[in-house]
Amino acid sequence: MDLAPTSGMTSVPAGPGLARGTARAANYRRSRVLCLAAILCLIVNCGDEVPAVLAPPPPPGLVATTVTLEPSSVTLDALGDTIRLAATVLNQNGDPMAGVPIAYTTTDASVVRVDGFGLVTAFGNGSAVVTAASGAATGVATVTVEQMVARVRVSPDSATLVAIGDTLRLEAEALDSQGRGVPGTHVFEWSSNDSVAAVDRDGLVTAVRNGSAVVTATTGTVSGEAAVNVEQAVAEVQVLPGWVTLFSVGTTAQLAARALDANGAEVPNMEFEWSNDRGAARVSATGLVTALREGTGVVTATTASVAGSAAVTVSLLAGAAKDRAILEAVYDATEGRFWRNNRNWLSDAPLGDWYGVDTDADGRVVGLDLVANNLEGHIPPELGRLDELRELLLDAATVPQTWCYRPSSPPESSARNGRGIGGSGSARGGESLHWLSWARRTDAGREHGAGLVTDIPMGAPLSFATGLRNGGNRLAGPIPPELGELANLETLSLDSNELSGSIPPELGKLANLKTLSLSRNRLTGTLPPELGNLIRLESLNLAVSYDLTLTPPRPRYVLSGRLPPQLGNLVRLKELDLRGHKFTGTVPSAFARLRALEYLSLTCNSLDGPVPSVVRQLRQLRHLDLSGNQFEGGIPAWLDDLDDLEFLDLASNYFLTGPIPTSVTRMTGLVRLSLGTNRLFGLIPPRLGRLTNLESLAVGNNLLTGA
Repeated sequence: MDLAPTSGMTSVPAGPGLARGTARAANYRRSRVLCLAAILCLIVNCGDEVPAVLAPPPPPGLVATTVTLEPSSVTLDALGDTIRLAATVLNQNGDPMAGVPIAYTTTDASVVRVDGFGLVTAFGNGSAVVTAASGAATGVATVTVEQMVARVRVSPDSATLVAIGDTLRLEAEALDSQGRGVPGTHVFEWSSNDSVAAVDRDGLVTAVRNGSAVVTATTGTVSGEAAVNVEQAVAEVQVLPGWVTLFSVGTTAQLAARALDANGAEVPNMEFEWSNDRGAARVSATGLVTALREGTGVVTATTASVAGSAAVTVSLLAGAAKDRAILEAVYDATEGRFWRNNRNWLSDAPLGDWYGVDTDADGRVVGLDLVANNLEGHIPPELGRLDELRELLLDAATVPQTWCYRPSSPPESSARNGRGIGGSGSARGGESLHWLSWARRTDAGREHGAGLVTDIPMGAPLSFATGLRNGGNRLAGPIPPELGELANLETLSLDSNELSGSIPPELGKLANLKTLSLSRNRLTGTLPPELGNLIRLESLNLAVSYDLTLTPPRPRYVLSGRLPPQLGNLVRLKELDLRGHKFTGTVPSAFARLRALEYLSLTCNSLDGPVPSVVRQLRQLRHLDLSGNQFEGGIPAWLDDLDDLEFLDLASNYFLTGPIPTSVTRMTGLVRLSLGTNRLFGLIPPRLGRLTNLESLAVGNNLLTGA
């Protein structure tokens, strides 16, 4: 069929070739449009940056079918601890799938929390399941939070106590490794240097003495600490005695001062500045008061801006009038208004009518007996001014002293009149005697001479003498070592004299000696170990003499050094009296062999360490006095092993602390128990009241409670 021509155009017949060409041209045009569009998109959206290469999508048909978490089970032991869980996603072919989204969840957000990257954080004790999900596939891990104690925090971690007996309650808290509290009931074991600061099982700290201590609280194998310092502060100054009477111009009296903390415990090593008013006396820089004129005055001691004072009276009385004034001072100083019997005291009745007072024909005081009369306070120095006094009997153990003054037998008065209180009362010349010539002159057959007791005929050699007794005289000078040649001597008693120097070791040669008494003399030096050779000895008495002219009364002459362990060889010894010296160190373990001992007094020495355990072996003891030393630690629970014990005195041991053990309540034979002036704390055992034989109980000046 012919087509009619169109103006300006040539007619071309349509055919297959033309159709293909037309399609290629259209495709070309589309590709150019798409390319231009892509370039335009890059220019508009991406600027000059090179486009990131995107991971190609997974091939069609691959899906997550398995999710696993590692670790699948874990325990965290502290709040705040973290762990990252690693998730692995597998497809249906078991191949890992990278880059797929994973969602994390927890069954208990109060136990653990988990972020979008699988980081788990412990939040509370317990157990929770963490789930990781990818599509329909999930995996789980069990996370347990169980806090473990990693350290102990003690609060406060440091403290200072300014008075002995002050207390502080410490609190202990168990913490995990992140410092978070571990809940539950934790039993803490408390410990400390008990000689400085004692701590009970509830964390109550009590100041014992100046120093530093580390208090430790332990639970299991973990512990924490607190630093406790004890630094006493002066709260009061006492001048002792609080009053003094001088009886003539120019006479003196030595005062002493002590500083006390807020609880009444003495502050050691304080220096005092002494001063006086314009009254009847003056005071030196060391506290020595001198009478200037009749009248009264005040003496003051100051330390750390704290002051204390004493009243001074100068009286020019003499004779019986002076004795009356002295007894009035005794009454005031020992709380006479509280005595069991104070009949006629402070009245105008003759002194001989006053309770316990004995006078001579001139009305002068020659005897004073106030035993078991409830004396308290202190023994005044005026007592030494009773010029005619021959006998003084005081229950001195009931009179507390700042210094150690606890004799269980009467102390001595001044020897200026040749009278030793508690001695024979006889006086001899003041010059030193030639001992052996004197002894020969006094030897007598089968009778008591002036000092030597024998059972041999008159004129026989002195070496046959079996007893030498010369107590209560004014024998002076050293003990001659020649006495060691009296081989048959069974008794050597030279007490209450003025013997000086050291104990001669030659006395250890007296192999037959049964009694050795050298008490109340002026002996010094150490205790010779040779005394341990006296294997037949049954009684050894070396007690000191107390000088009542000193303030406070105390010995002038003492033995010192360590107790020789050789004394443990005296297996027949029944009485050992070493009171009032300055023996130091611990009690030798060899003393455990003294199993026949019935009387042991080591009071008023400087012995230290724990209460000696060797005493536990001395089952025959009836009298045990360890007071006035520096024993430390607690009262041992084994004291009730001493079945025969009647007298027990552990008073005035500055470092003795802890509670009164209940075993003491089983000591049914006790007649007297003294535990005062220590650092004991806790409850007084109520069962002490069931000790039916107990006549005297002293537990004051401690930190005890209850009744």
